[in-house]
Amino acid sequence: MTSRSLIAKINRYLKNYRVLDRIEDIQRRLKPPVDPREQKIRVRKLLRIRDKGRKILNEISRNKSIPDDLVNRVNEIIDRADHLKRENCLLQIPDFEPVGIIKPDDLCIFEEISRNNMVEIRKYYSLHKNLYYDEGLCISMAFTQSKLLQNYHSHLSFNEHTLVLDGNILLKARIGTDLIRLRADVGDMIFVRRGTVHTLINKTNRKSLNATVKVPMAFSDRVHIDNIPTSTEGSVRIIRLKAIERNWGRLKHRIIREKGYRYNVGLMFIDPLKSLSILNDGNTTLYVVNGRIQMRHNGKQEIVSYDNLVFVKGGNAVEIKNTSEKQVARLYVVTDLNNTTV
Repeated sequence: MTSRSLIAKINRYLKNYRVLDRIEDIQRRLKPPVDPREQKIRVRKLLRIRDKGRKILNEISRNKSIPDDLVNRVNEIIDRADHLKRENCLLQIPDFEPVGIIKPDDLCIFEEISRNNMVEIRKYYSLHKNLYYDEGLCISMAFTQSKLLQNYHSHLSFNEHTLVLDGNILLKARIGTDLIRLRADVGDMIFVRRGTVHTLINKTNRKSLNATVKVPMAFSDRVHIDNIPTSTEGSVRIIRLKAIERNWGRLKHRIIREKGYRYNVGLMFIDPLKSLSILNDGNTTLYVVNGRIQMRHNGKQEIVSYDNLVFVKGGNAVEIKNTSEKQVARLYVVTDLNNTTV
């Protein structure tokens, strides 16, 4: 790119893009109190402004004839956007309360709640400052139930080391190309790489403690539902669940029946496209109408598709009822570790 065309591009970035006005407008909109969704939108706009400026700087570095005042103005915009972004990424982090007294022999304990490998932090301890997770324990997905992180979960990639500092578990979270540091809390749920024991290493005094992650099922294991037919042959078809986490699976087949068949309470469906997460607390009814599994929750109706995730309590029987004929087919969730066929 010639010097003249690059200067024109910089001027368009500074003037036509109205970048300073946009940063000031974003800054006004980010003053507390701010809605988390609004905050996420504004932060992403800041990232776009800053990234566009960085691309221009890369082109300037290959062209030494650009006036210094233009370069300084671009640098100023990048710095302002980056500083404002960092402030607001950390805006929602609550004050952390210590979990308990820290002792050198204490374990960092995770209680497993699903497979591959979703764990819930029940309690944790750290020894001293600068305590790191061993490289084998990497965060591969965002927290799913943390009020702090639920607004960022589709944009975060936890692939950095987790730091324990001053009794806090800190995550290096990535938004776009940027790393931010977020605090974890007891009750948050995280995905970790498969394993049973990981080591926490204190970089200061080289002491270590174990973080136990209970993941009993292997990758080849399957969770599926077999149909026990009623007296009416073929009235209910088999539903099979191919496990991707423990007691989780994808709907590979649907029940193709007319209206009248429905599930009883006991299932939870998650639609990955709509981020729908409804725990069946008695207000949800799952039933089949015109070949589609539908869900009604508190008056709202959703259609459940093949790719939705379904949670079934392991070992519990689930009934599909034909209300018109008063017939019942009992479906059982099989979690036999030796049974790997689907």
